[in-house]
Amino acid sequence: MIDAETNKIHGDRCFEKRDYDSAILEYTKAIRLKPDYAEAFFMRGRAYADNNEESQAILDYTQAIRFKPDYVEALYNRGMLYYFNDEDFRAIADYTEVINLKPDYAEAFVMRGRAYYLIKEDEQAEADYTEAIRLKPDYSEAFYERGNVRSERERYEDAIADYTEAVRLKPDYSEAFVRRGDAYYLADQYTFSLRDYAQVLRMDPAYSKEQLIFLEDLQKEGYKLPL
Repeated sequence: MIDAETNKIHGDRCFEKRDYDSAILEYTKAIRLKPDYAEAFFMRGRAYADNNEESQAILDYTQAIRFKPDYVEALYNRGMLYYFNDEDFRAIADYTEVINLKPDYAEAFVMRGRAYYLIKEDEQAEADYTEAIRLKPDYSEAFYERGNVRSERERYEDAIADYTEAVRLKPDYSEAFVRRGDAYYLADQYTFSLRDYAQVLRMDPAYSKEQLIFLEDLQKEGYKLPL
């Protein structure tokens, strides 16, 4: 007779092949045999999430946490789903628990910072991004996100410094070039703003001039994109 662990192994193999329906079936068999199998709930949650069944994924992550309260990965993944479904306060609660359990988890600080930013807790968001950078000094996304907060707070020079570090760490970081261009514009440094917009248009075909919100204003004032 196949035991729960064997069913989970079968599920893991299906998951690796991105056969999520089969993976869910195998994890469900494992859970029937072992109803407190936190790891099977977690993996079934991942399969549901990747299969665009997010409500079911949240339920499974919640079960995994119930059986294993210090399950960092389940808390983090559930927080991600809460965040992407605009349940920001629940996301913050999950990321806070993750950080309590694993204080050096830079990614959790960034995700909590994003959630704080969405509820207009800019000071808390900036503090979380700063801690993520302290933990992981080459974390380009943390510099980018902190730049967004600082720009929102009209601290344009600080924002420019963060975007500059983001593109130094990740030279093809189109979004950081765009936001630095915006910050330069808001700081009345129009030549530098145009330079960043031109860089984005050269390196990322996904961007159009219409998406660069201050470019039209600059062109109306007679400024031209550098060749």
